[in-house]
Amino acid sequence: MRKITLLIVFAFSYLTSIGQSPCSPISSVDCDEIVTSLPIQLNFNGTDGGILNTGFTMVDPPSSPLTADEAINDDNVLGLISANLDFSGGALNVTATNGINFSQLSGSPQSTFTNSQMNALGVGFVTSTNVIDITATIAQPNFAGTTPDSGSQQTGIWFGLNENNFAKLVLVKSNATQQKIQLAIEQ
Repeated sequence: MRKITLLIVFAFSYLTSIGQSPCSPISSVDCDEIVTSLPIQLNFNGTDGGILNTGFTMVDPPSSPLTADEAINDDNVLGLISANLDFSGGALNVTATNGINFSQLSGSPQSTFTNSQMNALGVGFVTSTNVIDITATIAQPNFAGTTPDSGSQQTGIWFGLNENNFAKLVLVKSNATQQKIQLAIEQ
């Protein structure tokens, strides 16, 4: 597996479980710590708070985790694999697994690993405007040697409510020597 850097953002207008500690199954932090004030600036230096001090406050739990991922998944936060997250030089490095936040069992492209992405990290926030500016700096991912050679390895920004309602802007491995930019919406 290769390390990739990613930023994923969730928007919530409310949380029904405010006050629970921790906010399982979506977080290891208290529910009242999920919503973050805007603007959000993550430094990835291990002091940002949130889950494992990443600055992210929650994980979008996959509805169909892969068997191999379930064996190493955090017991209290479905979708979190703590051992696959680390910091280096102001970047959050995520060692990816085979899962993907994508639901299309037929047609093209098709995914047999539907809605199984691990470490889909996010933050909750409330906004009073319809205009939201999300930016991220993505280090050039090294997809070399990843399997499958023409798979759907991705890194980028994910914005939405859950794995079935989102927009994403990602860099996708197309083949051994090419990458493409993909904007996708699922609802």
